[in-house]
Formats: sequence, structure tokens, C-alpha cells
Amino acid sequence: MEAQDPAGGTRYVTAHVHNCSSRKLSSLFAGPIDHRSLLLQNEFIFFKATSGNQTKYYVSYRHNEFAQMKLPKYALPKDLQVISTDESQVLVAVQEWYQTDTYNLYQSDPRGVLYSLVLEDVRSSRQAEEGVMVDVLEVHGVKGVFLANQKANGKVTTLITYNQGRDWDRLRPPREDMNGKPTHCQPPDCHLHLHLLWADNPYVSGTVHTKETAPGLIMGAGNLGSQLVEYKEEMYITSDCGRTWRQVFEEEHHILYLDHGGVIVAVKDSSIPLKILKFSTDEGLTWSTYNFTDTSVFVDGLLSEPGEETLVITIFGHISYRSEWELVKVDFRPSFPRPCRAEDYGAWDLTNLQGDGCLMGQRRSFRKRKATAWCVNGRNFTAALTAQACPCQDSDFLCDYGFERSLSNTNKCFANFWFNPLAPPDDCVQGQTYTSSLGYRKVVANLCQGGVDLARNPAPLPCPLTPAAGPAGQHHRPGGGRAARGGRAVRGAAGAGRRPDHQVPGGPRRRLQALAREPHAEKGAHPAPLREPGRLPRVRPSGERGGARRGGALCPGQPPPAGPPPRSGSCHWHQRGGDAHRRAAPPEPQPHCLLLVDWPQPAAPAVPEQLRGDAVCGHGGGASDRAGGLRELRAAGLQGRPRAGSV
Repeated sequence: MEAQDPAGGTRYVTAHVHNCSSRKLSSLFAGPIDHRSLLLQNEFIFFKATSGNQTKYYVSYRHNEFAQMKLPKYALPKDLQVISTDESQVLVAVQEWYQTDTYNLYQSDPRGVLYSLVLEDVRSSRQAEEGVMVDVLEVHGVKGVFLANQKANGKVTTLITYNQGRDWDRLRPPREDMNGKPTHCQPPDCHLHLHLLWADNPYVSGTVHTKETAPGLIMGAGNLGSQLVEYKEEMYITSDCGRTWRQVFEEEHHILYLDHGGVIVAVKDSSIPLKILKFSTDEGLTWSTYNFTDTSVFVDGLLSEPGEETLVITIFGHISYRSEWELVKVDFRPSFPRPCRAEDYGAWDLTNLQGDGCLMGQRRSFRKRKATAWCVNGRNFTAALTAQACPCQDSDFLCDYGFERSLSNTNKCFANFWFNPLAPPDDCVQGQTYTSSLGYRKVVANLCQGGVDLARNPAPLPCPLTPAAGPAGQHHRPGGGRAARGGRAVRGAAGAGRRPDHQVPGGPRRRLQALAREPHAEKGAHPAPLREPGRLPRVRPSGERGGARRGGALCPGQPPPAGPPPRSGSCHWHQRGGDAHRRAAPPEPQPHCLLLVDWPQPAAPAVPEQLRGDAVCGHGGGASDRAGGLRELRAAGLQGRPRAGSV
């Protein structure tokens, strides 16, 4: 519980329910916490604590000690929302310092402590009472399946994942509409997009409806096209967990699943009174209508009786705005004279959009009632039929904390520019050993066996004689500056400022994702994560130890000059087709240099062979120009001519 302390702050305390008194209170976290930030969800407890201008988020798994939730170093969260804690894993949405109406999705390790990015720029909306609503929906009944609406370049598109956020794909459009006419919607220019908002009324379904006891059955409102359109709410349904879709209505309807999905009831979402409902017994292939009342009523909500096997619903509303409540009970039991037998069922196999049936480490098949069988599934019905373990493959592994996915090869993970996998942990003392990550970890709740093992631990490393200079994996930057996330700007001692994210070509993260993320591997230690061919190492701002001094030009055969930097006669080096070309730089005021270097190690790091001499001295005409800092980094071997003050 949250309890107020004598000083007026708020603290997290625990007590036994049978003896809850002030003398029996205990706490797993000694400091104050933010008021109304305590959240208990499944086996996790969350809260946040603000000290000064810094907010930290904490998590406890299975009532163990609290640990600070560790996001990537470049993440500066303004807000954090817990999306899901199923399968002993945390999925959070983080609004970072540059975002206004979007969030980034991060996925945790099994303890909920270390987080890796899984999806950027998920749309959000702010409700008056409910607070922030993030457009992410967990599909009930099939583990690892989520829907999300991503907002990029002003367009909102719907994505689906079958492996807990590791891979995302757009929804396939149906070939025909509800009237059998061609939709003329063909990828990659046209897809199906769904509204993922929760309903304001708790007694009606949201715009997308899924249920734990009806696996694979998803019904939602949306549209076909290049993006989601707010005013279009056509109804679509899938019975194979998103692989194929069909249009069923032209307007939004409220949905109820009865008898484990054996009966689907739909009532039109309308501001005028109604007396007709629609129902389907074959997963939306055909629909029948039923007059549930002689007098039209304004429908306020739908309720089903307790129990998943129920075939009884209650519709409540009012005849006029001044009338009392009207309750109408509809019983579908007389339509199904007998319980279902084994011959009344068929089977379907779960696959993703590429047809791969090994999802979350298993091949899973489910049974469903045949369209021609008029029978009741009943209380003891289970949809799961078989589950067979698969050999592990690359798609069963995520990038570990401190690593990010390659842009050209989605099965490769590279160390981020701020992360050093070989750095020892804080508590590493002489005489002990530690292991570092190769960049991969298996998706939590993935049940694959054998096969590929990307998450294998390398040989243990001895702890250094002296303790680590800072948190494990953190690279300290001298000169009073720090690296901004994703390469939007690198702020060094020269005082170069950040460039607004909406002005950065390709988005806030994509500029520096083209850089290499390979840490140095000391001889005899273990293989370091591979560098993608053609990638560049991280950018070090001028003024850092091991690079050119601030303002000093670094060119082949020319050491950094002593004293003040020259105003003219410095040089720019470019690489085109693997050959270095030198050109004279025009006379400009004081230059500020960025040197391409590799990861730091005790000795001065050597510049990779293909990058030797690739230093760029950008010249700015004044303080305002120099504040631009790192503008853009071209990924393909420094192709093209950089602007002044950019790389």
C-alpha cells in the first residue's frame, strides 16, 4: 500500500492482512515514492520516485527487493505506462523527451529490470478521466500476439506481432468486400488498419474484440488504405489470428462472444433507437437478424451471464432519455439442441503472415466447431488441440540490453554506441569472474528446444584489479558533454546543441543506427559481436580523450596541430567506392571536428582499415552554426558530400 509518512511524503509499505497495524508495517524500499504511482500487476510491483528533477522507475518481481528499471542510456522518459505483464515479462510504453503524441515500446528481461526497444512511435491519446491511452492491444487466447498502431510521417498504420514484439508486420487486406466485390487493395501501398481504442462505456466492447476462450478470433473496426482514417469504422473479422481477414459490416458494432466463440452477437453502435441484433454461428461467414424487442430502444450496453459457456445475453437501454432502464434478455440455448461431439470439430494451425508455424518455440493447433454443426461447446470445451516444441531459430531471440537490431539484417544485433559489453558490473571484485552478453536473449516464454543458441554465454572474464569507473556498460565522456540518443546530436565541450527531432531526416533514431556498434574484443577473451559490413564505428565528439583536440584537423599524414587551429587550409576526406579522396576546405572560421573512432580500451584504439583518414573537420561561421553539432551521418561509406558542420 501507499502510506503517508509524518513528513508529508508517500512511502511504499507492506503488512500482513490479518494484523495490519502501524507497528507491523515493513518496507522493501526505504525512500519516498510519488503519490498514486504504486501499481500491482500479476507478479510485478511498480512505482516511481522523483528526486529534484529526476524521476526513476522501480520494479519488484515476486516481492523481491526493488530494482531500478534500466532503459537504454539515450532514453529520457517523460512518462512510462505498463502495457502488459503476462508470461512473466513486462511490456512498457515510454514517452521520451522528443515525443508528444507517441510512445516507444520496450520489453523486459524476466525480472522486469533490463529493457530493450521493440517498436518506436506508437500512437497515443489523452483521455479526460482515463489518462493516457496507448494504441497497443494484447490479443487474448494466443500468447505472444499484439496489435499496435504506429504513427510515422503523420500516418497511422496497424502492425501485428506473433513473437512478443520481436517482429512486426502490417495486416493483409481482404481481396473482396462484404458484397463480394474486389477491394483493389494491394500491398505494399494498401493494408488493413484497425482502431485499437478502448470503449468509453464499460458495458460495450471496444473497437477490437478478443477473448481468452476464443483463440484466433479477432473482430475490429477500421478501414483499408495507406493509413488509418478516424471516421471510417468498417467491421472486419479473422478466425485464424490475423492471417486472413473478411469484411462483415460497413459500420461499427458492439460485439459479444458466447459459448467460446461459437456464437458472435453484434449490435450496431448507433445514436438512434434499435430493436434488431445480428448473430453468427460460423465465425462471421454468415449473419442472421433477430428482433429482440417490439419497441426500439437506445442501447446502452450488452452483458453476458457469468461463465464462458453461456448462451444468454442481456441488452439494457432506455426508450427515451427520460424513461427508466429497459432490460431485455436473449436466450440462444433453444437454437442448439445438443452438446458437440468429436466429429463436430475441425482443426486449424497457427501461423504468422509468412506461413511460419513455429511461433514462440511451438507449433500450435486449435480446434473449432464446424460451420454446419449446431451444437453447444459447453463448459468443458478447450480450444487448444496440440503443441509441439520447435528447434530454436534466429527469430526466437531478441536483442539484449544495450544492443539494437541491424537495419540491413534483422537477425543481427549490434552493441549500441553508449554500451560496452565487456565492461564489468559494479559489484565485480578481484578474484571473481563475470560474463558479458553476445547481444541476444531468448524471448521470454519461448519454448523452443535445441537448434540455434544465440544467447549462449561466452567464457567468463576475470574482474579487474580496480573497480569499474561507473555503471556497467556505461561509457563516460569527458569534457562535460554527453551523447544524445540515436545520433540526432552529439554534444561535446564545444557546446553544440541538439537538433530538433522533427528536422532530422529519417527520424530521431535512424541517423546513428547506421553506425557500427562493435565493441573491441580483447585477445583471448571471447568473440565480440560482429560488425555489419560497411558500418561505421561510433562518433566521438572532438575534445574526447584519444581523439583530435577540439578544433584540430586530423588528416592522413598530418598530426593534430599544436596551438590554435588554423582558419584555413584544413582538409576534408571523403570515401567513394572504397577510395579516399582529398579536397581542400574553403577558408572558414574556427573548425570543430568529429573523429570516427572505435570503442575505447586501455590503449588508444586503432581506426579500422577501411576508415583510416576519414576525419571530417566541419567549419561553422559562428556560435549558431556550431550549435548545430552532428547533423547527419550517411550510412553507406560516407557517400556524398557533407554540408558544412555535418558528417
